[in-house]
Formats: sequence, C-alpha cells, structure tokens
Amino acid sequence: MGDPAGIGAEVTLKSLLRRPAGADFLIIGDHTIFRASSRRFGISLPLHVIKDIRCVDFNKRSVNFLDCSLLKSNDIRYGRMDLRYAKASMAYIRKALLAVSLGKADAIVTAPVNKAAIRKAGFKWMGHTEMIAKSDGCARYAMMLIGGPLRVALATTHIPLRAVHRSISAGRIKDIIILTDEALRRYFGIRRPRIGVASINPHAGEGGFVGDEERKIILPAVKAALKKGVNVTGPSSSEALFYAAYRGDIDAVVSMYHDQGLTPLKMISQREGVNLTLGLSFVRTSPSHGTAYDIAGKGIADEGSMRNAVMLAADMVKRRR
Repeated sequence: MGDPAGIGAEVTLKSLLRRPAGADFLIIGDHTIFRASSRRFGISLPLHVIKDIRCVDFNKRSVNFLDCSLLKSNDIRYGRMDLRYAKASMAYIRKALLAVSLGKADAIVTAPVNKAAIRKAGFKWMGHTEMIAKSDGCARYAMMLIGGPLRVALATTHIPLRAVHRSISAGRIKDIIILTDEALRRYFGIRRPRIGVASINPHAGEGGFVGDEERKIILPAVKAALKKGVNVTGPSSSEALFYAAYRGDIDAVVSMYHDQGLTPLKMISQREGVNLTLGLSFVRTSPSHGTAYDIAGKGIADEGSMRNAVMLAADMVKRRR
C-alpha cells in the first residue's frame, strides 16, 4: 500500500473496486490505516484479513489483506514525511517479496513510496526498485514507463543530470536494449520489436561537434545488440525518435536519462502511465506518480495509473503462462 501518509491506500481502494477477471488479490499493509482510509473516502471493499502470508485464501470472494500491524490509524498524518512511514512502506514490500518466494503471488504492484524518507531512514537504496532487484538476485534490470502509445526504458533513473554522462556505458545500454526486446516479445506479444535508442546530446551530437558519447558509447551498444539479433536503430535525436514512437513506427524507446524519457510520456498520459521493472523473475509494476502529499487524505486522487498498473500486471502474468 506504499507510504501510509500518501495516496497509496486511496488509489488501491479505488482500483480494486473494479478488479480484472481471472486474478486474485492480496493487499499488504496496516489494516487499521486501510480501514480508516476506507471510511474516510466512503469506499467499501470486502477484506479477508490475515496475519500470516501462509494463511492467504484466494477462494474467498473478498480481497485478502495481510496486516503487518506496524502502525495505528491515529499515527498517520497525511501529507507528512515520517521515517516511521518509510520503514513501514519498505516492510510491506519485503512481505510482498516473501509472498512471491513462497509461491503465493505471481506479481507485485507497489504503491508510491517516498524516496527521500527511505534514504533518511537508513536504507542504502535510491528507491524500492533497487531493493526489489537485489532481493531477486537480479543484476540486469531496468525501468520501463508505459503510457498511451509510448514504451520508454531508461538507461539511468533517479540521479543528477550532471551524473548522467559518466553513468552510461555501452554494456549497460546494450543490456537495456536486450531487456526491452525480451519484454516486448514475452509480455506484449510483439514478435519482432522495433526499438529506437535516443542520443544523449542535442541532434545526436552533431557528428561529435556537440558531444562524442553517441560515437563512443551509444553506437557500440546498438551494434552489439544488432549482433544479438535485436531490431534496433540509433542513436537518434530524441525529438525525432519520440515522434516516431508516438506515430507507432517503433515499439519502444531506450532513453538516456529520466526527464528525457518521462517528459513526453507524461505529457500524453499523466494520469494513466505505468512503471514496469524489466529483468526480474516475476512481474512488478507500479503507478507512474509519487506519494502526492499535497492531495493525500482529501479523497481526490485519480486512480487511473494504479488501476492500469494492476491491469498490466494481471495481463503480463497471463501472457507469461
């Protein structure tokens, strides 16, 4: 259910009112907080509350709820960063990972957490994606955002812009191209995906006049992926590449940095985008927004992104089978 002081409980409640057929659900969090949110927002969702993951019962008509009992409803102050909330949100994810390891779940959908609070609480990861990947023993993973006709995989994620140039490598970019190709084939039913790789400098470096990362780093990655049989082009200027993706001429874009990829995607799908982690042994999705502290507790959060994350996770599990 994510950060208890954010909109996680609200968008989870709203999303599961219309659950996809053929899928069963287990919510992980604190039941007292979830129940208080249900009353606050006037949303009734029948729950089967359990204390042990081994007691989950997917034969019931109600939604299973694993109560971690870490916080009480009167502990919550909506819209405020609190280290207790950060620790609780990470504990919920650990329980979700346990559910997967025990064969009790095929997919995890994570509601938003507060990355700054996680760091201040003593966790070493930049976010929960890194923690999930490490727990899964996954060395090759990437973040893909999906919204409207766009699918965007990121070579770098939540780092300062000044660090992007020294954080990319030909090996890393090649891995992301291959992960993107594998995901499009396995989960989206695209037999021969068309992948475009964005440049890092304006106009793809202008032949080295603006920058040489395209020639030294990105192009070797593209050539290495081509040798693996991937249908990939680039590096290309991002403004041209995203227009081609929007028109449907390519199936996915590999972007060099966070805002390069997410700005066009969120411009067309701000309330509907989904974050998908590539490379894991199980399906993991999340909404593309954050904790939204500014509107938390007001009952006005749009659940579109969370609902799409739930729907995509269910669909991906079916396709994988």
